[in-house]
Amino acid sequence: MMFAFYDGRPTVLKYCLSNNCPCNIEHPFAQFLINNSEELSNNAGGIFKKIIHTLLDKNNPDEIILETNKLIDQLKRISQVKRINIEIPSDLSLKQTDFAF
Repeated sequence: MMFAFYDGRPTVLKYCLSNNCPCNIEHPFAQFLINNSEELSNNAGGIFKKIIHTLLDKNNPDEIILETNKLIDQLKRISQVKRINIEIPSDLSLKQTDFAF
């Protein structure tokens, strides 16, 4: 399972770093992925798969943040030259406060 409800902490993306630890379904980045999953899969499938792999399989918050933010930047760049029907918020990124352990 990729997403789960984390009662009372919608600003935390993940509470654990074990492999396959689900992401908080209420977190803004999780909502971005959910709301745009079809478009991402169809038009940026490689980046989308890498984001999912990074979120589920990595267990170092610094590595998750670095890799995911690079992938978000790639999405922003390709959205300017390729027809991707997604509005990518300019402030979309992960940070240390998205993780609580």
